[in-house]
Amino acid sequence: MENIFPVDIANRKFPRSFRGYARREVDAFREQVASALEEALAENKRLRQEAEELQKRLQGYRSMEDTLKEALVLAERTAEERREHAMREGQTILERARLEAEEIVHEARNQVERYRAESEHLLRLRARFEAEFVGLLTTYQQMLHGNGQNESKTGPPEPSTQVAPTSNPDQTG
Repeated sequence: MENIFPVDIANRKFPRSFRGYARREVDAFREQVASALEEALAENKRLRQEAEELQKRLQGYRSMEDTLKEALVLAERTAEERREHAMREGQTILERARLEAEEIVHEARNQVERYRAESEHLLRLRARFEAEFVGLLTTYQQMLHGNGQNESKTGPPEPSTQVAPTSNPDQTG
């Protein structure tokens, strides 16, 4: 199909024939058709431009949509990674705290054991001292009550290893 422009319609001349159409009506109709075609072509051009503009905007929106989708996926991935990191860090902190608590309990038990051993050692030393002291007192008491003749020849008595009954120093009487 050949492209027809409004100018072609307006300038088109038809040969005259003996019984042809009324010239004024044909010319008026040609002008009318040319004007309508010109308006239709202008409207067509405007609509094509508008369609192109809308297509460009649509492409821009699609591009923005893709960018937003990528950003959303990245944000979700980042949030998940941070959550996992926080969980791992929390587990590490809990494990360290548990190990420190175990170490503190272990040290406390060792300290208690050292204090108990030292206390038992001191109690044994006290009992030994008390026994020796009682023995010494007994010896001196015997010396004071009449055995003085014997002892002056032999010198000071040796501490006795016998344990004499003693009063409990924790009891006050």
